[in-house]
Amino acid sequence: MKANKVGTDLMKAALVAVVALVSTGCGKVLKQKEFEGLSCGASDQVKSFMNPMDATIVQTVTIDPNFSALEIAKIQSAIDTWNVEGVRSTGHEIFRAQVLSVSAQSVPSNAQDCGFPGASGAFSIVKVTSSSTWTNLGFTASNPGVTIRCASGSEYAEKQVVLLNTTNMASMPNIFESVILHELGHAIGLDHSCDMTNSKIPGFAGCSAAGTDPSYIEAVMYPYVSATNTKEDLRRNDEERATCALNYRP
Repeated sequence: MKANKVGTDLMKAALVAVVALVSTGCGKVLKQKEFEGLSCGASDQVKSFMNPMDATIVQTVTIDPNFSALEIAKIQSAIDTWNVEGVRSTGHEIFRAQVLSVSAQSVPSNAQDCGFPGASGAFSIVKVTSSSTWTNLGFTASNPGVTIRCASGSEYAEKQVVLLNTTNMASMPNIFESVILHELGHAIGLDHSCDMTNSKIPGFAGCSAAGTDPSYIEAVMYPYVSATNTKEDLRRNDEERATCALNYRP
């Protein structure tokens, strides 16, 4: 599906990382009609959602075998963490993992490419080491992970792919599980817990705005991760918003 198809949105959610504070992931949407958010939870987080995935089915997650054994174990750990939340929120696990070769076409060619393979009930986690691939997608060395999602209107996400740039994490390998835990939150349909641009979007608290709830900054879905403050378990705000997203029905 092409990104310029009427009614189709291309959403990129990437994390930012820096030596002291790294951007966990960021979200970018090319759209005809914007997802309106969810009227669930805090009023200043209504817009902190993307089109949720279909949580009525167990999503098959294919893990790229090019990840190291340790990296695969950390990905599985993050999946297990979200599955605990899935059981709490919906009564069943939401992810089923498999390690299997992924197509070279699984990585979009550019920032507007929604033609990569995928389906509403499955997605891949792909290892990226090419700086040119990352640049073509619109990301920099400060972004260790990105989730690219395609959706239409208020429907479930149609397909998505999680990309992890291990080269960008080489100097901070301890953030790996924090990054994949964050990106899986995007896969569920969570945008960042607060707006990193602080553009005063109604229903989306600015990360640096006065009075922003401290729990938004403590959340796994906060747009930055620190090498000295990793987040390998979900926080209260993540759980509250996940309950909203996982129980969403178009």
